[in-house]
Amino acid sequence: KIKGKCEFDVNGNTRALEWEAKRDTAQAAVASGNWNTALILSDGNRIEGTLKLKQDGDKLTGATIRNENETPIQDGKIAGDEITFRVIRDRDGRKVTAKYKGKIAGDTVKGKVESDWSGDWQTFDWEGTRGKMVCSQRNYRLADTQRSLHNSGNLPTFDLAMPYCRTFGRSLAGNFR
Repeated sequence: KIKGKCEFDVNGNTRALEWEAKRDTAQAAVASGNWNTALILSDGNRIEGTLKLKQDGDKLTGATIRNENETPIQDGKIAGDEITFRVIRDRDGRKVTAKYKGKIAGDTVKGKVESDWSGDWQTFDWEGTRGKMVCSQRNYRLADTQRSLHNSGNLPTFDLAMPYCRTFGRSLAGNFR
């Protein structure tokens, strides 16, 4: 903490103001990653989805994914541990806006969403957990179909290595080598 006094002249009169400054020690949260999210309706039902975020300084970019439909976020920002962004979708021929606010604590985020999806503005709770990706190497064997057509007896096999990844039950495609 730093304290001081500032003196200045205004129309020939000397004025003084006391001042105090504090160092901001709050660590900025890390928002980048894939988040498994839920919008919590007033009846307790949950609408599950995924939020992909990329943080660059105080800016956030990314997309929400629900029912395999990906929608980019707009006006994404992070300040300390608080995030804000908007999502605009088409619904029954009209634009629907959802304004998200959330607070990140480690690998969780909780907040409020204001949305006009019903035609009137409503506020809902939302929450998410950062997806942790687990990968393992699995080997698969494929039969040589051309040799099997010639009835050669012993069928040679090919090794196919494919990384297998899961993020909270969702599988990701890998590359064949």
